[in-house]
Amino acid sequence: MDKKKDFGFVVEWGDKPKEKNWSGTPLSLLTALNKYYNIVEFDTTVIHGKIGELFRRVMYKTPTGILCYKDLLHHISKSKYNGLPVIQFSDYPIKSYINSYMYQDLCYAFLNNIMTNDKELYAVSGFQHMNPKTIQKRYKRQLKSYDNAAGIFTMGRWMEKYIRENYDIDPSKVHHVGGASNLDVNRINPDPNKDCRKILFVGRDFKRKAGYLVVNAFKILKEKYDPQAQLYIAGPVINPIDEKIEGYNFLGSLTYNQLSDYFNKCDIFVMPSHFEAYGLVFIEALIYGLPCIGRNAFEMPYFIEKGVTGDLIDDNDPEILAKKMFDLLHNEQIKQNVADRRQQLIKEYSWDSVAKRIYDVVENYRITCNN
Repeated sequence: MDKKKDFGFVVEWGDKPKEKNWSGTPLSLLTALNKYYNIVEFDTTVIHGKIGELFRRVMYKTPTGILCYKDLLHHISKSKYNGLPVIQFSDYPIKSYINSYMYQDLCYAFLNNIMTNDKELYAVSGFQHMNPKTIQKRYKRQLKSYDNAAGIFTMGRWMEKYIRENYDIDPSKVHHVGGASNLDVNRINPDPNKDCRKILFVGRDFKRKAGYLVVNAFKILKEKYDPQAQLYIAGPVINPIDEKIEGYNFLGSLTYNQLSDYFNKCDIFVMPSHFEAYGLVFIEALIYGLPCIGRNAFEMPYFIEKGVTGDLIDDNDPEILAKKMFDLLHNEQIKQNVADRRQQLIKEYSWDSVAKRIYDVVENYRITCNN
């Protein structure tokens, strides 16, 4: 077997456990890429204390030494790792001579656009507290980095399309590689006593993920269609609902294994997020056999095939959502469709499949450069 080539992995792990960083995405991808490459890890967690104070700038400790944020990839190119393909999760400035790839779920061009032209969407984006000048500055820096990057990997198909259409760069360097589930597929064990009444919502950022809309629709569902319906809310640390609602079950923050248990227990998954860069939880719900209701925006219409594996909404009308929830709870054909696609979904949305797509792009680029 040929010796595996070196591949740089640049990520800021921070103070949290690695499995909690960005919903476990960097750790899962690093583990999968180990099958194809010898990974050289560059942990860019900020160094605080005397060193940071001395230089008055953000400092990082990496395999090539302690260095400043803006010098990271440049330093790699001047070290023994010169020419090393590097994948990064942040937006470190890239020079044209650095063989760097960027793994993105969102871009600053989109944020800059909604900040200017869609105030309502921007207000629930999760980025509304950022200084507008910071967004514009990062947008300009990202534009230059995209132009110089060897490749741009996007989690979502919608983001691949958006970058190709809104950045003046070679569109052939933009590649949709996707994301994957972090739940253990060996824990898939649907409750045989499901009663077509249990709805699951998962989202820490309750407002952004349209949690209040779901709760309002649930109240209408109980009043008009099924007084015995049950809604399970997972994600938020503190219960976002003050009023007492019969059938409303607040679960708080769950572990992956606990979340698997509720995917097995519930009948459908509902999370019509106002703003959702990707949405790994839709993949997880579908793999566990739950038809989904999302919004006809971002990656959600790519995950959910309307009328086949779930439904989509176009507005914030709780009456419409309540009716869709009731219909989906009782649609046995759609449930069967989702169950029939399980193995296909597990394969498509595995981290090994994502890593293989990245490997193919990197190696094709390497062959092109050597010819």
